[in-house]
Amino acid sequence: MSARGFTLVELIIVLLIIGIGFMTVTPLMVEKAIGDPEEITFFNDLLSKTADEAEELGRALPIRGVKGSDTIFLHDGETVKIPGISGVLSAEINDEEQSGLDYVIMVYPKRICDYFILRVSDTEIIESLPLILQTRLK
Repeated sequence: MSARGFTLVELIIVLLIIGIGFMTVTPLMVEKAIGDPEEITFFNDLLSKTADEAEELGRALPIRGVKGSDTIFLHDGETVKIPGISGVLSAEINDEEQSGLDYVIMVYPKRICDYFILRVSDTEIIESLPLILQTRLK
């Protein structure tokens, strides 16, 4: 700093640091304001509920689905519909394309699940993040 104030370089560096801070925080704020799509919220809640039950029972539990349908079959016989989609076009579980009509996602007692990718339209897929038991829309 000179005797009369800050130099132009110092001001630019400060503005650059503030700009980087805003670029880091803005996506998080927008995500919180908008919220997750209903199908992501559905899967996150379903995975959490199934993991709780798997811990209680001490064994892995399946979540079954049928390609072309928006219906999920739970281990206890309950049937639920995935909101916001018309059907699952294809399914990939643990990096293997599921060749038949059905697919099975396992949820384990240690609060993790299989890695899965469900294609729900030509442009959207639901991808799991197994270690944190969450999903995201890509």
